[in-house]
Amino acid sequence: LWLLDILPAEDGFQALEPAQRRQRTLEALKRLLLRESQVQPLVLIGEDLHWIDGETQALLDGLVDTVPTAAVLLLVNYRPEYRHGWAGKTYYRQLRVDPLPRESAAELLRDLLGDRAELEPLKRLLIERTDGNPFFLEESVRTLIETGALTGTRGACRLARPTEQLEIPASVHAMLAARVDRLDPEDKRLLQAAAVIGKEVPASLLLEIAEGNDDEPWCSGWMPVPASATSTTHQTSGPRRSWRVLTSTGPRRSDASMAFRTTFMRTCLICAWSTTTRGRAGCSV
Repeated sequence: LWLLDILPAEDGFQALEPAQRRQRTLEALKRLLLRESQVQPLVLIGEDLHWIDGETQALLDGLVDTVPTAAVLLLVNYRPEYRHGWAGKTYYRQLRVDPLPRESAAELLRDLLGDRAELEPLKRLLIERTDGNPFFLEESVRTLIETGALTGTRGACRLARPTEQLEIPASVHAMLAARVDRLDPEDKRLLQAAAVIGKEVPASLLLEIAEGNDDEPWCSGWMPVPASATSTTHQTSGPRRSWRVLTSTGPRRSDASMAFRTTFMRTCLICAWSTTTRGRAGCSV
């Protein structure tokens, strides 16, 4: 109840010192999960731990210590820079996920692009530029389609211009930043405002930040959002790019929301904003 901010003011928990409230909250959350594991085996998944905050890390550390005595399987993923203290535990196992070897990268591109001979130079260029990173490969192909360099459908693509004329960003960050820059100014502003707010954002809050009104097209129940940036409740297609949009029974539907597919995309949007502008958006929230 305290986490939900609905604990009565007269409850004794409110009188505890902050450190005591924190410790009891962490213990309560851990007990809740362990109690569920007594009812049925529990699988807990934590993604992108390199972005983890201190409180979540404390909860995770507490859970790790109880794993051997509970029916709990804890699965996490993280980048190499993340550090933890679990390596010495007998029940911890690390599986390294390396970049795709050239053969596997070529197979992925064959699925995305097709087998046309004219695509072979492009495939070699993409494998070299992305170093076998599957996310980078997929997003590079998506970018080429969005910019009109590739036409057709998945597995049946055609080059619209020579490979030597194609511009492929040198990094995932540069590629996503360029995609954001191609958005209409209003769509870009909405995405960046959403990034400042959090990974999941109520549509009603975005409406308030945008200072829109019910007569504006994007307020009429459809909010355009790039497919590469978010996951939402409906999808439609344009001439050269795919969009995911928020559907709503009304312009102020309270339970509609948007969520970023990846923390990395949200970080790119925040970094593309000036410090001053981020501050103004934070104040608006």
